[in-house]
Amino acid sequence: MAWNWVTEGIKTDPDANVVLADTLPLSGGERIFLIVIWDDLAGFESVLQWRDADNLNNKKSQVLSIPVSLSSKLIVRFKPLLNERVRVINRTAITGNVQVSIFYS
Repeated sequence: MAWNWVTEGIKTDPDANVVLADTLPLSGGERIFLIVIWDDLAGFESVLQWRDADNLNNKKSQVLSIPVSLSSKLIVRFKPLLNERVRVINRTAITGNVQVSIFYS
Protein backbone atom coordinates (compact mmCIF):
# COMPACT_ATOMS: atom_id res chain seq x y z
CA MET A 1 0.00 0.00 0.00
CA ALA A 2 1.43 3.39 -1.04
CA TRP A 3 1.03 6.33 1.34
CA ASN A 4 0.79 10.02 0.52
CA TRP A 5 1.89 12.74 2.95
CA VAL A 6 0.71 16.35 3.08
CA THR A 7 1.55 19.17 5.48
CA GLU A 8 1.83 22.95 5.43
CA GLY A 9 4.88 22.65 7.70
CA ILE A 10 5.32 24.40 11.03
CA LYS A 11 3.04 27.41 11.44
CA THR A 12 3.99 30.10 13.95
CA ASP A 13 1.22 32.20 15.53
CA PRO A 14 -1.45 31.25 12.97
CA ASP A 15 -4.76 33.10 12.85
CA ALA A 16 -8.04 31.20 13.21
CA ASN A 17 -9.05 28.92 10.34
CA VAL A 18 -5.56 28.62 8.84
CA VAL A 19 -5.20 25.43 6.81
CA LEU A 20 -2.57 23.26 8.50
CA ALA A 21 -2.78 20.27 6.13
CA ASP A 22 -4.92 19.57 3.04
CA THR A 23 -5.04 16.50 0.81
CA LEU A 24 -6.32 18.59 -2.12
CA PRO A 25 -8.88 16.88 -4.40
CA LEU A 26 -8.85 13.10 -4.01
CA SER A 27 -9.56 10.51 -6.69
CA GLY A 28 -12.29 8.91 -4.59
CA GLY A 29 -12.51 5.49 -3.01
CA GLU A 30 -12.03 4.07 0.46
CA ARG A 31 -8.96 5.42 2.26
CA ILE A 32 -7.23 5.33 5.59
CA PHE A 33 -6.09 8.68 7.01
CA LEU A 34 -3.50 9.12 9.76
CA ILE A 35 -3.53 12.65 11.19
CA VAL A 36 -0.47 13.65 13.22
CA ILE A 37 -0.63 16.89 15.22
CA TRP A 38 2.25 18.55 17.07
CA ASP A 39 2.23 21.80 19.02
CA ASP A 40 4.33 23.58 21.64
CA LEU A 41 1.53 25.19 23.61
CA ALA A 42 -1.11 24.03 26.07
CA GLY A 43 -4.71 23.68 24.96
CA PHE A 44 -4.53 23.63 21.16
CA GLU A 45 -7.70 22.85 19.17
CA SER A 46 -7.93 22.02 15.49
CA VAL A 47 -10.76 20.88 13.25
CA LEU A 48 -10.65 17.84 10.98
CA GLN A 49 -12.85 18.54 7.94
CA TRP A 50 -14.19 16.27 5.21
CA ARG A 51 -14.93 18.77 2.42
CA ASP A 52 -17.28 18.48 -0.58
CA ALA A 53 -15.98 18.31 -4.17
CA ASP A 54 -16.33 22.09 -4.61
CA ASN A 55 -14.42 22.72 -1.35
CA LEU A 56 -17.24 25.01 -0.20
CA ASN A 57 -18.81 23.01 2.64
CA ASN A 58 -17.93 20.42 5.23
CA LYS A 59 -19.61 17.05 4.80
CA LYS A 60 -18.46 16.25 8.32
CA SER A 61 -16.14 17.88 10.84
CA GLN A 62 -14.64 17.04 14.20
CA VAL A 63 -12.86 19.26 16.73
CA LEU A 64 -9.58 17.74 17.87
CA SER A 65 -8.25 18.94 21.23
CA ILE A 66 -4.73 18.52 22.56
CA PRO A 67 -4.65 19.54 26.24
CA VAL A 68 -0.86 19.82 26.64
CA SER A 69 2.00 20.46 24.26
CA LEU A 70 2.79 17.13 22.64
CA SER A 71 2.08 15.04 19.57
CA SER A 72 -1.24 13.36 18.95
CA LYS A 73 -2.35 10.83 16.34
CA LEU A 74 -5.74 9.91 14.94
CA ILE A 75 -6.61 7.20 12.42
CA VAL A 76 -9.86 7.39 10.46
CA ARG A 77 -11.21 5.38 7.56
CA PHE A 78 -13.90 6.51 5.14
CA LYS A 79 -14.75 6.79 1.45
CA PRO A 80 -14.51 10.29 -0.05
CA LEU A 81 -16.02 10.79 -3.49
CA LEU A 82 -14.19 12.18 -6.53
CA ASN A 83 -12.59 15.61 -5.83
CA GLU A 84 -13.53 15.65 -2.15
CA ARG A 85 -10.76 16.44 0.29
CA VAL A 86 -9.71 16.14 3.90
CA ARG A 87 -8.03 19.00 5.71
CA VAL A 88 -7.18 20.25 9.18
CA ILE A 89 -7.50 23.88 10.28
CA ASN A 90 -6.81 25.54 13.61
CA ARG A 91 -9.96 26.50 15.49
CA THR A 92 -8.82 29.82 16.98
CA ALA A 93 -5.82 32.13 16.63
CA ILE A 94 -2.88 30.88 18.66
CA THR A 95 0.46 32.10 19.90
CA GLY A 96 2.96 29.33 19.42
CA ASN A 97 3.96 26.69 16.89
CA VAL A 98 1.88 23.91 15.38
CA GLN A 99 2.28 21.37 12.61
CA VAL A 100 -0.23 18.90 11.20
CA SER A 101 0.46 16.10 8.74
CA ILE A 102 -2.06 13.90 6.96
CA PHE A 103 -0.82 10.53 5.75
CA TYR A 104 -3.30 8.68 3.55
CA SER A 105 -3.49 5.53 1.44
